[in-house]
Order: sequence, then structure tokens, then C-alpha cells
Amino acid sequence: MGARILAHRGAWRQKAEQNRPDCLASALRSGFGIETDLRDRLGEVVVSHDIPGADAPLLSQCWGEWLDLASPERILALNVKADGLAEIMAPLVAGRAGDYFFFDMSVPDMRHYLRFGLTTFTRHSDAEPSPAYYAASAGVWMDELESEWIKAADVQAHLDSGKQVALVSGELHRRDHGPIWELARRFRHDDRVMICTDLPAQLQEFLA
Repeated sequence: MGARILAHRGAWRQKAEQNRPDCLASALRSGFGIETDLRDRLGEVVVSHDIPGADAPLLSQCWGEWLDLASPERILALNVKADGLAEIMAPLVAGRAGDYFFFDMSVPDMRHYLRFGLTTFTRHSDAEPSPAYYAASAGVWMDELESEWIKAADVQAHLDSGKQVALVSGELHRRDHGPIWELARRFRHDDRVMICTDLPAQLQEFLA
């Protein structure tokens, strides 16, 4: 299988299309995993990076299609933007442990995802040098928030500890994607490694 690509907020051409359910499903149909954002609004889970308005898509309207398309090769990376969603999400992912992971929730809220036995990634970044709940986490979301710091040895150390690794491509922070893509190329045959990017088709060609 090799390294897996996560389409950041789906297969979109314009910023306004990010996190649209059809763009997310399109990325899955193209063979990519997806990264998308979950919040709550009026008692429902919605797909939204920012504080949701009335037009935020309900997760219930697209979840069935995503699950039909999801697989270990087309994984759902679920970025948790609000506390309190673990109990709601637990039955939705039951029996699909290899097809998704939750990440980016607050550290106190992370305890609930782990308590429910949900596939959970911790974070390792220049702002978070000591990942929370490392031993209990299935993987590590590696991010360069302010500076380029990730080396091959850092990735390998997590792999050697039995963790999966998801790397954040530089363009997500308005930087050159080249360094992370070159790093990803070194691990392109390792299916424990994922790369989250706005340019999934170009990355796929680069890694080929």
C-alpha cells in the first residue's frame, strides 16, 4: 500500500469548497483519505473548521457515504474542533478501527476518546514537544506550526515506538511543501505514514 495521502478538507479547487461533503466524498472516490473538521451545533455534529453557522453540513447527511468509501487506504482523519463529541461519535465508528482516527481535540477531552477505545492520534509539534497520552495513542499528528523541524529520525522514532505518523504538508501553513514531501518520499513504501496536503494528486505523482 505504501504511504497514504490525506486530502486536506477534500478535493477542492477554491477555498469556499473546503469541507463541502461532495468535495470530501470526491477525494475518497479518487482513492485518497480525507482530513475534515467536526464541531457541534444545536445538538448535532457538523462539518466545519470555524464556528458553524446555519449552513454547516450535518455529519449525519454524509457519514454513510463516507463510511461506504472509507478503508485503511482511504482513511478518515477527523479533526475535533469542539469538546464533548466522543460519546456521540463512538457508535458511528464502531467496528471500523482501521478506517479512521480522531485528533486535535483538547488534551482533557482526549481522555474520553481513549476511554471509549476510539482510534486516537496525539500531537507532536514545535509547540507540543511532549505528546499527550503518547502510550495510549495509535498514532502521532506531526506538525510544523512556526518552524520547519521534523527530520527523518523524528518520524522513525515514532514508528519504532509502534505509532502511525501523519505529517502536515507545508502549504497548510503557507510554506513550501518541498521539505515535507521530500521527507515523505523517504517513507513512501511505509503504510504507517500519512501526509495531509491540499495537493493530493500532485503528491501522489511525486511519490510514485
